[in-house]
Amino acid sequence: MPSPILQIERQEVQLRNWLNRHNQKNLPIAAFVVFSNPATIIKTPSPNTFLLKRIVHAEHLPTKLNTLFQNGKGILTSKEIRKLTNTLIKEHRPHTPNLLEKYKIPVSAIIPGVHCPGCQKLSMKRERGTWHCLYCSKKDKIAHVQALIDFALLIQPTITNEQFRSFTFLSSASVSSKILKSLSIPYEGNYRYRSYNLISLLHIHLAFLLPILYAYFINT
Repeated sequence: MPSPILQIERQEVQLRNWLNRHNQKNLPIAAFVVFSNPATIIKTPSPNTFLLKRIVHAEHLPTKLNTLFQNGKGILTSKEIRKLTNTLIKEHRPHTPNLLEKYKIPVSAIIPGVHCPGCQKLSMKRERGTWHCLYCSKKDKIAHVQALIDFALLIQPTITNEQFRSFTFLSSASVSSKILKSLSIPYEGNYRYRSYNLISLLHIHLAFLLPILYAYFINT
């Protein structure tokens, strides 16, 4: 998002819509941008009390929450709060839409292969434990991770050994099995019927990217 204010406003609307669907139309929502780095300087081009009230340092958040709790007493009973909490937890799940179905794209239209992180061509071949690009000669030991993420986002969130070999042009079932096992991701079934769950791989990848993205936006 280009602005954290736009982000929380969008999330506020989404939460409001969710509450409306669950017959909680009159609950107040307070949205804040919270900076965890105490050294972050918060300033606006001109005196803007609206923005300054919505942007806080992490150490000031408890005070903000206490004020909200005091003002919000009596809106919901303890039983209603527990019910709403359980509903939130129950519906908190990864959003993995079927993009091919949504945009009416046949699976056959997806070009398989492992992207080269250098030239971006689908041109990498596995040799002696490393992926080699046939165009720019770049080498990468974990280029298959992005291929699996692409498979999860475009085709389906699970993959078998056979599907992995077909998607990455691997010829060896044992090499394919070794790569999948090395990722330490959940699986179901045994031997040739084993299916690997790629959702956890997406979460790990996102967790790795978030600190990088955070540092980028803080420094730009």
